[in-house]
Amino acid sequence: RIFGGLLHDTYRALTLVLAQSDTDAQRLFEAGAKQAQVCGNLKFDMQLPHVAIQAGHHWRDKLARQVVAIASTREGEDKPFVDLIKTECDQIAGVNTENPLYLLIPRHPQRFDEAARLLDAAGLRYARWSTLRDDPYSADYLSDLDVVLGDTMGEMPFFYAAADVAVVGGSFEPHGGQNFIEACAIGTAVVVGPHTRNFAQAVSSAKQAQAIVQVATAPEAFEQVKRWLQAPDQAKAAGQAGQSWVANHLGATNRMIDAIDELDAQ
Repeated sequence: RIFGGLLHDTYRALTLVLAQSDTDAQRLFEAGAKQAQVCGNLKFDMQLPHVAIQAGHHWRDKLARQVVAIASTREGEDKPFVDLIKTECDQIAGVNTENPLYLLIPRHPQRFDEAARLLDAAGLRYARWSTLRDDPYSADYLSDLDVVLGDTMGEMPFFYAAADVAVVGGSFEPHGGQNFIEACAIGTAVVVGPHTRNFAQAVSSAKQAQAIVQVATAPEAFEQVKRWLQAPDQAKAAGQAGQSWVANHLGATNRMIDAIDELDAQ
């Protein structure tokens, strides 16, 4: 509000302002913008690479094993999840049941090595995706792994498509959350944490549509993951709800283009 007050005259001089949500439009109006039109969230219109999604589905089918993606983790989040993976793997080993394959995917490349050290310290069997993805013999090797460390960039659509369930990080510590809309668009069941201020409207809307589940802690996220893995039909239904939710929010790009064309025509 202080910043908006300082720039009030600047905002008043804008001919047109295109906002993501009603809340954003109201804030812009209060800051001085005379015309603030709500167009929606551009993230819904992102065109995901079809080839990567197909490859992810094929990889999971060939693996013949349940897959859990722990995606876009930020500072302070990897260790709790690594500890939870270790506990789950130890418990499952005690009953001689195959554990799911976990994909641990840090958000930033400078933290790949840190995540690897945590996996080493936990004694988990893991491999880096950068060494597996082009290895034609990796399928047999994967059967003996607990975790694949996603240490490449730009492959999130593949990972989401390969997963039965996705836990989207950046939301279990106060980082504001990360984009979970991609996972919903692909049809993967999604869990997010409590810290989602950067996606507040999307989270509220998705929860109302039963497209995601929001929990308070990492252990609660794992409990939800286990419920879905034990009831694949429920996970599939959640993924379908996510796809429908995304489809119902398409069109922000076209609305923005139309608003700009109308302005040009004046």
